[in-house]
Amino acid sequence: MRLTTYQTLSLSVLLGALFVSFLLGEQEESPAISIKLLTPKILIAEPVLMKLIFYNPTDKPVKMEAPVFSMHGNAFLHFEDGESITPLPLRGAYALSLISLGAKQIHEEIMDLSIFSLPEKPGEYTVYIVYFSGIKEETVKPPRHEIWKEIWKGKIVSNKEKLIIHAPIGVDAEVFKILKTSRRHLRSWGEPEAFYGSNVAEEILKKYPKSRYTKYCLFYLGKRYLFRNWEKGIVYLQQVIAENPDHLISHWAQLVIVDELLKKGRIKEAGSALKFFYEKFPNSELNPWAKKIQARLEELGEKF
Repeated sequence: MRLTTYQTLSLSVLLGALFVSFLLGEQEESPAISIKLLTPKILIAEPVLMKLIFYNPTDKPVKMEAPVFSMHGNAFLHFEDGESITPLPLRGAYALSLISLGAKQIHEEIMDLSIFSLPEKPGEYTVYIVYFSGIKEETVKPPRHEIWKEIWKGKIVSNKEKLIIHAPIGVDAEVFKILKTSRRHLRSWGEPEAFYGSNVAEEILKKYPKSRYTKYCLFYLGKRYLFRNWEKGIVYLQQVIAENPDHLISHWAQLVIVDELLKKGRIKEAGSALKFFYEKFPNSELNPWAKKIQARLEELGEKF
């Protein structure tokens, strides 16, 4: 079987993490988790997407608890810049799909880190995940008042990635100031749909078309309009793709369009839009999201 470029890259990330574990003396085969920041250099408030790759190197299937990011959950996102920061999800908890890995199986997930209260100052951060894959045998159900270390077992630490956050300058600084001033009530700029989808966003599109932040205004305005003016929302998302063909936000926008068509029951159009995604972005890092939508479409009779 011949691996695609996309599969080869994912496997390379995993093998690197496993090799580090080997050097550290963790030679017993056990499930591993690797992360990859898809946007490792950003301006303050730019969205950050992260790929999580779960791998079972053994010859037997492995049952793993669903990763739950919360105060009493079994998964924790860490940021380090001299001190350790463990941001919590803005809505209290965030869970990934339940994972049951087959022999030698790879399972990939994409996380939008905007769900977390991320650091709000420029700097270089080391990012990694700590995940506990099982519940201690004596615990039937984790009591809510218990702390995680009394409940969870099977500690897995991912590889470490660098996230560099720069302060905006010039036109970008002007746009950031406008966005921040208009949304002072937000707990964090990590709430992008409110931060970028505000009432001033359309003014920014006209006044500052070249700012790095403008494409996010366009994207999140599109998502906002999907609830009140669906056609206009789709037009905005298509504009994101047309104006930013080489940026990951275009991959994301196309998948939002596919998902919206699917929600509307326009199955054939959704299938065509997903095929367009695969043709336009053949090695997209967002393929894990695309595959989930594809599975739903295949259940409805679409063929790929």
